[in-house]
Amino acid sequence: MGTQTLRPGVGIGMHRHLGADEVLVVQKGTGVVLVDGRRLAVEPGATAFVPAGAWHGVENAAALEILWIVSPPGLEDFFRETAGRPLTRDQMAEAARKHGTVFSPPNRDRYGADGVAG
Repeated sequence: MGTQTLRPGVGIGMHRHLGADEVLVVQKGTGVVLVDGRRLAVEPGATAFVPAGAWHGVENAAALEILWIVSPPGLEDFFRETAGRPLTRDQMAEAARKHGTVFSPPNRDRYGADGVAG
């Protein structure tokens, strides 16, 4: 479990957790949660369920604060490992893989791979 504050336009790139479900709860702001090609407009109080293996990400034009809950736990170890360290994209991808997360490659369209449409 953790919280994340996204500056306007930063978002969360498309990724998936191979062995964990995730729930996103919007605390402040508005945005769009993308889950396997579906777009869900969100505002404070909105909840989005992301099943294990689903490509997902977040778009936000304004500041957005979210609470994320992952089950089983373990994703927080990824954030502990990478927080405050300047990492290349390859280093970040390797750290993510260690913790069961895969990021969409940069050469794919902005909504990910494997048939995920925007």
